[in-house]
Amino acid sequence: ANLVVRGRARALIPYLADAVPGWFQMVVKVSDANGRELAYADDFRFDPDPVMCFRIPEDGDYTLEIRDSIFRGREDFVYRVHVGNLPFVTSVFPLGGTAGQPLAAATRGWNLPFANIALDTSPDGPTIRSMAVHANTPGANEIRYAVDTLPAVTESEPDNDNAKAQSCTLPGVIHGRIDTPGDVDVIRIDARKGQEFVAEVLARRLRSPLDAVIHARDSAGKVLAWNDDTMEKDGTLHLGDGLLTHHADPVIRVLPLADGPVFLRVADTQAHGGPEFAYRLHVRPLQPDFDLRVTPSVLNVPAGGHVALEVQLLRLDGFDGELTLALEDAPPGFVLAGARIPAGANKIRLTLGVPPGCQPGVLTPRLVGRANAGGRVIKHTAVAADDAMQAFLWRHLVPAESWLVAVAAGRGRRTPLELAASLPVRIPAGGSAELVAKVPKWILNRELEARLNDAPPGISLPSFRTVPGGIAIVLKADASLKPGTETNLI
Repeated sequence: ANLVVRGRARALIPYLADAVPGWFQMVVKVSDANGRELAYADDFRFDPDPVMCFRIPEDGDYTLEIRDSIFRGREDFVYRVHVGNLPFVTSVFPLGGTAGQPLAAATRGWNLPFANIALDTSPDGPTIRSMAVHANTPGANEIRYAVDTLPAVTESEPDNDNAKAQSCTLPGVIHGRIDTPGDVDVIRIDARKGQEFVAEVLARRLRSPLDAVIHARDSAGKVLAWNDDTMEKDGTLHLGDGLLTHHADPVIRVLPLADGPVFLRVADTQAHGGPEFAYRLHVRPLQPDFDLRVTPSVLNVPAGGHVALEVQLLRLDGFDGELTLALEDAPPGFVLAGARIPAGANKIRLTLGVPPGCQPGVLTPRLVGRANAGGRVIKHTAVAADDAMQAFLWRHLVPAESWLVAVAAGRGRRTPLELAASLPVRIPAGGSAELVAKVPKWILNRELEARLNDAPPGISLPSFRTVPGGIAIVLKADASLKPGTETNLI
């Protein structure tokens, strides 16, 4: 029988901030009764959780050993391991389909009772989807695939040079595979001078082992654009797939210099290849867009209170305009303050206010962003996420299932503070400005301290003073700040 051993450690606790590599690196080994090693695994391709399959040579007793790769141990190195004649899909092809059109993907793997698997391509759903291989079998893995509205064609060999290139209309999708080590797929796009387009490979995000690289060349062989991988970062914070640390999907923007064909060359950066090295190549006109992340994924706030949150904006295809935020599916009285991301900014901190009469409980509102780009209105719901540190330095936005607001009972008398100055407050670079706030007398009679909560770099609060009916807060901006910079001061 084929014995599958599937370990799950990082999948259970993705990040341990004070450990290297930032998660429990699980190792599994099977030995026979004489202690002879028969099989060993410390990962599955780029996934640090190990999976292995081997044929049991004969009846008898065998030992399964589980440890950390560098022999560490601690109370949060927890794991689950599934052992048995388990179905395990190692790859599917194609890696997705067109919304509303039935799709049966060919499967490869171990102990599979089927050669194809029907994928859900219903129009209402996310672009990237997950599906259990065998819902009734504990330990069976999941596959990931993409669904969109673009017309698709399947790449066919031989297509290793310009003369035999696979044609693709714009916009469109190529279902492709780097079939053998060293294989190169060439796709022909009939382009127009000055009409910029985007070519994007989806492979690693769909759990393909392909580490793709893409080049765009004109008919004379001149390289117009190329890319190995793309990962949006804000300092040490990775903004993409929070549970994927080996980002290997490239994206390029191609500006044709003349009418005529543009040839896209897709290959593996290490010249690897095989039936499982699949990809989806999206080719589309430049269309500004965005994605949103809201952190933290759970807000705890008393009735009548306020809580700070942060929204990260991933600008796509050159979108550089401003964006407004709003709540949907929220009870009456919920208020977002500072719900605007200025042009050119990639994040904003804002506050959510809960009315005093709100009943305690857990709510699931949606945070929605709207923008105008290229003459069209774009609307997207923010994905709830948490800012998690992988190991001492690198941080990731780890997605959550939904955004939750947990409202607690009010705590009696609050500390009201009402701004008396007009907004926005304008601070000269290298200078200061004063912000006046109305404060009740019972607060003014106490010893006060004023400070900014997580202030943007270059903004400080050097002093404040009492004025009739309130306080005046002095805000200072460093001379190094760029004039026109906008942000929220919490």
